Parts: sequence; structure tokens; C-alpha cells
Amino acid sequence: MRWYIGKEREPGESEQPYWGGPLRLRLPFIHYPLEWPDFAQGIILCVVPLSIIAALQSAFGIEYEIALSMVIIYHFLAMLHTAFGDPSVAGWITAGIPIYMTFILGYATETSKAGAIQAMIALQLIVAAIFFIMAFSGGAKRLVSLVPPAIKSGILLGAGIAAIVRVWEDSASGIQNGVAKWSPGLGIGPISISFLIAVVLSFFILWSPRSLAYRREHSLYAWVAKYGIAPTFIIGYIVGLALGEITIPSGVLEHGWVFIPKVGATYEALSPFSIGWPSAAMFAGAISTAIVAYILSFGDILINQALIDEANEARKDELVKIDPNRENFICGVRNLTTLFYPFLPLAGPLWTGAQAIVVSRYKNSTPKEEYSFWGGATSFFWGMGFIMFLYPLVLVVQPALPIGFGLTMAIQGYLCTYLAMEIVTSNIERGISGMMGGILATRGATWALFMGILFYLVLEYRTHRENERTENKKT
Repeated sequence: MRWYIGKEREPGESEQPYWGGPLRLRLPFIHYPLEWPDFAQGIILCVVPLSIIAALQSAFGIEYEIALSMVIIYHFLAMLHTAFGDPSVAGWITAGIPIYMTFILGYATETSKAGAIQAMIALQLIVAAIFFIMAFSGGAKRLVSLVPPAIKSGILLGAGIAAIVRVWEDSASGIQNGVAKWSPGLGIGPISISFLIAVVLSFFILWSPRSLAYRREHSLYAWVAKYGIAPTFIIGYIVGLALGEITIPSGVLEHGWVFIPKVGATYEALSPFSIGWPSAAMFAGAISTAIVAYILSFGDILINQALIDEANEARKDELVKIDPNRENFICGVRNLTTLFYPFLPLAGPLWTGAQAIVVSRYKNSTPKEEYSFWGGATSFFWGMGFIMFLYPLVLVVQPALPIGFGLTMAIQGYLCTYLAMEIVTSNIERGISGMMGGILATRGATWALFMGILFYLVLEYRTHRENERTENKKT
């Protein structure tokens, strides 16, 4: 049964109904039905946004409950994208987290993290300004169309390699001796049997042709598979408990049933109106880091465009429209929350792993099984939001945080690499893409973009025109 009282789509390829213009407001039940399989996956993957808590404590010197409040507020603001017409399961600008941490720690002292907090405020305000400039100037849409395929592919490939490295390197965030510790690699820690089982089963459900055949042939498998990686996470969790790789949760009922975000305490501890504004030197020092952050977010915009194109190709009954200018505008609004509190990972256009999960289920469903893309994308967020308020459930899944984080990073790595290879068509483009990808993963976005442009100008620019001249001379 579909809980939906709104207007049906027109027959054939058309957009889901909405209110408004460029900002297309869609509300649950009125403009799309909720999707319970995506809701369930959101419940499981709440461990991913929660994984940043240790980093927030380490960077800003704050209590666990303030960090959890920051994550919850950020989470609901990320829903602005699907609420106002941007088909994005939004997330962090993840790849730059080590860069942001390095920048702000230069302003911290042994006795105070106030300088680090102010530096992060400066960085996030500049990032918000860049997003707004690209949105209002129309530069975002032009940039997506003007970037050569080789450079697009290189950005995607670099993001994929960086995600894979982050999964397999032996480092992790966590609590040691009661103090939040954070490793810049953000790896999942020692590779475990439970994680390997979860990741292989997840890939099978999401992308294996045999899985698609099994869905058609076996109703029980089809029912399990429609929940995406939620069943594989549960299997990994159970295996981890059995093998002692995951700690058995304890004391989950000692802190009450419902967590109420500490809004006032968060504002007092982190807002520039409470702790003071960043200095001019902080703003100047943040410019280069902010540019790098936007370059990385541009890679996410390209990934999202490719995923939505795949969704539209697979489902001819609904047209899902993506507008980079609108995407940039909403990212700018979300980053303005730094006036209330700064958020270390920044607010980016896409949580790649989650978007891949949502798009995969949508592509492999009939309109009867999943009526609209918007229902799946939004239900995913509602599932995460639901569990974040239920303190005992948060504490139950917390020991399995590395599995949830590792799964999303592995999915991002797989997805980015195959999309990168689809974009390029010639050996020169493949070579430029490979060089850019390797540089981005090892030396960062600035060097990757610089070298990618140089390689393009030297190897590919105007070569099509030269080839045409050669052919004309022959004829």
C-alpha cells in the first residue's frame, strides 16, 4: 500500500509534481510517498554521520552530546536538497577533511581550541560564498558543461582512489582513555572478516547481474534485496559479534530513551556571536583551503549528474531533473550554519555511497515497487533522523561504526572508478584521467587540477581540429 494523497505524474516521462519554480518544494505524502526499504537503510547507516563525532570532539574540544547535537542539526539541514528539488542525498565534502583539520589546528593552542573554531568559521563562510557565487552567476552549470571529459574523469577517478585508500588503510577515529582521538586518514581500522563479508554481499546486491536475475526468479531474495545494504550490514554485525570483532553493547538504557539536542549549549560553545569572530588573517589563510574544498565538491556534482543520468536511462516513467546552480545555492545555505556552529566536514552536495544505494534501488524497481525517486531519497534521511533521537538504538549500532563507514567508502570507490572509465573514450583521455586520479589521491586537489589542465592543453586541446585538417588534406 502506498501512502500518497497527491497528484499522479503524467503518463510517460515527466517530473513528479511540485510547488514553486527553481526551488521546487516537495512534501511527503503530498508530492511523493515514503519508501520503507530506504527508511530501513537510513536507520542502519546512521553510523556514518555519527562517525564524525570523535573528529569534532578532537578538533573543537567539545562534549560528546554537543557533537551529537551538531550531527543531528546538520542531518536535517541536508534534507533541504530533496525538499527543494535537488535530487541529492547530500553529505560532507569528505575528501578534504584531513586538509581542513590541518588548517584549523594551526590556530589551536595547548590550552584552548577557540582559535581552531574561529578558523573553521572563516573557512566555512568562504566556502558558502563560493557556492553562492557559482549559483547566482550561473557558473556552476556552465562549469559542468565546459570541463573536458578527461578532467571530469580524473576528478572522479581520484575521488574513487582516495575513498578506496581510506577504507583499506589502518587508521580510525575513536575514544582512547576517555579522550576523543582522530586519525587524519579516517580509515576503518584493522580489516575484519565481518567487514569483508558485508562489503562483498553489498556489492553483489547492488551491482551483480546474477543478483538482478535472482530478484526476478526468487520472491524472498527480491524482498531482502530491496532493502539494499541494510541486510548485509546486519549480517556483518552478527558475524562481528560472534567473532569478537565488535564489542557487545552495554548500558544502552542508562541514558534515557530520547536524546534532546543541546541547541543552546552548542550555540554558546561554537557560534562566532558567542566566542568572537575570526581575524582577517584567518580569513586570508582560509582562501586556498576553501578553493580546494570547492574543487572536491565539484567532483561530487559530476558524480551526482552521472548517477541521475543513469536513473533517467533506467526509468522512463519519471524524469528526475538536476540543476547544478540550485545544488550550489542549497550548499551555500547549509554552510551558513557556521554562524550558529562550524561543521568540520563542511556541507557538500553529495553523500556518494548513500546516493548510489538510493539510485540502485530506484533503477531496479518498477513504478509499483518504488513510485518516485524523491520518496526513496527522502525516506533514507528520515530513517537516519528517527534513530538519532533514540539514544539506545544509537548506542546499539555505535560499536559497528567502522563497518557502516567502510561500506559507504567502498561503494563510493567502486562507483567513482567505473563512472570515470565510462566518461573517457580515447587513450589520451584515459591517460590524462589516470594521471589526474593518482595525483588527486596522493597529492591533493590543487596539484591534480593544475596537472590535469596542463596535460589537457599539451596532449588533447585542439587535437580534434588538427585531426580534421589532416583528414581534409588526405581527401
